[in-house]
Amino acid sequence: MVLDGQLTLDVNNETFILHTDDTITFTASAKHVYLNSGKGILKAAIINFYPV
Repeated sequence: MVLDGQLTLDVNNETFILHTDDTITFTASAKHVYLNSGKGILKAAIINFYPV
């Protein structure tokens, strides 16, 4: 979840631009890159879930 700022997320060569209060889910084993694409500080909460 983006708490403040703008996050650009590339997942398997698909680009998503997230803003404050936006969320996204994807398989963690997918190729992914996080980028602070805003002008200020990016604050985000990232939760990883590994089923047992």
